[in-house]
Amino acid sequence: MKAAGAPSVKRKTVSVNRKRGVSNRKPGSLKGVCLFLAASLFALSAAGVVAVLAADQFFAGDGSALNASKWGATAAGPFTSAFTAGSVANFATPNGTGTGASITVGGFNAAESFTLTAAGGTISNQSNGVVPVNVSAGKTLDFGTQVFSSSSTAGYAKNGAGVLALAGGTYGGGFTLNTGTVVARGVNAVGGNVG
Repeated sequence: MKAAGAPSVKRKTVSVNRKRGVSNRKPGSLKGVCLFLAASLFALSAAGVVAVLAADQFFAGDGSALNASKWGATAAGPFTSAFTAGSVANFATPNGTGTGASITVGGFNAAESFTLTAAGGTISNQSNGVVPVNVSAGKTLDFGTQVFSSSSTAGYAKNGAGVLALAGGTYGGGFTLNTGTVVARGVNAVGGNVG
């Protein structure tokens, strides 16, 4: 009821138009985080920065060439895949052997001893960068006389208490011995190409 002499008040209903496709979720939703990450990776890529998430691949260690379809997703196999460029080469077969070949790696892990019995091709690094070489304690990763990259920016960082034996290459990105032992099998075992 309205009091005598009081002005009448009209009520007006206001509708809110929402744009289609706009979520009503709070900031920080999973979709928003994914979009942010995708945009960030795109921006880094456009700026010339390469983000690489290297996958682990495990070698059969049965004497095959490194470029043979003798790689698996786990140490237990099956070893039926080709090596994917940029992956981390894992050697987990006890006293495994193989022969050299041209592959491009994102790093090396030796949980067991591994020996290349013959050199072949050239081992290169993903994006010609510095890659880790991890060798477990009491194990030896022996590349024999295998040729490594000649890139002026490629290099290696040796980790783990085990032994790394290599002839190397003229790579110029440096060699860092963080832990363990290195057996130099040639004048360029820890790189060259230094200007």
